[in-house]
Amino acid sequence: TVGLQDIDESIMFYFQNVIKPTVIQNGVRLAVPVIYGAPERWKSVQKDGYYKDKNGAIMSPLIMFKRDTIDKNRSLTNKLDANMPHLYTSWVKPYNSKNAYQCKHSTSKITKKQTTIKQNHKFSNPTINYR
Repeated sequence: TVGLQDIDESIMFYFQNVIKPTVIQNGVRLAVPVIYGAPERWKSVQKDGYYKDKNGAIMSPLIMFKRDTIDKNRSLTNKLDANMPHLYTSWVKPYNSKNAYQCKHSTSKITKKQTTIKQNHKFSNPTINYR
């Protein structure tokens, strides 16, 4: 499944590898750092007006983004549709050393064990806003 952290990382990837923000300073092209604005960081930058790195130096220019709101799409539900109840996948797990053989009954032959796995699919389509 895709979580919020995966979406945040994809935005970071897009900034760093697709947009590749740069600035020209004193005739030299410099890459602009992109960071995620964790709540403590974001509040500090909003209050002070600047961001300091681990060494205490002010970082400028800088791109900081944060997740602002998450809204659930209410038109989708987690319940199965009665007209299409097959919203799951099933498959047979192959034989391996842990489940190689299973004894059906003490008087019958030993047979190979198969494991059937079913996975329910839940659909969610949230709207996420960033600053």
